[in-house]
Amino acid sequence: MAKPQFGFDPPQPVTILASAAHTATSTSQWYDGIPSQYRGVLIVLDVTAATTGTVTLTVETDDGAGIDDALVGSAITNTGTTMLLLHPSAPTDRANAVEKTPLLYKWRVEAAKSDATAKTYSIQAYFLI
Repeated sequence: MAKPQFGFDPPQPVTILASAAHTATSTSQWYDGIPSQYRGVLIVLDVTAATTGTVTLTVETDDGAGIDDALVGSAITNTGTTMLLLHPSAPTDRANAVEKTPLLYKWRVEAAKSDATAKTYSIQAYFLI
């Protein structure tokens, strides 16, 4: 396989939550660190089957002094793909979608469900230089 023109292989996504029918709030494990060459992360929620209720993504960080909500997404009701971006070089902050900040060393993702009906989705993380 030929190397991309950039001179390096693009980072592979990290599966935060595998595709499944989720009926309750799910919180990922704490991720302690990111590879040193990366400064941010793109979180991708892919909803493939939806019923009533919503799912809301939150990226939480822990700076050692406490846990903060670094970015809280909008409530998602339908199928489709939603992305949240945390990166210090993001062009601008955008409510519920972009936070112009570096990703802290310790972080996790929470997918909050508004009711107990099943919503099928997966969550991936892509590290960004």
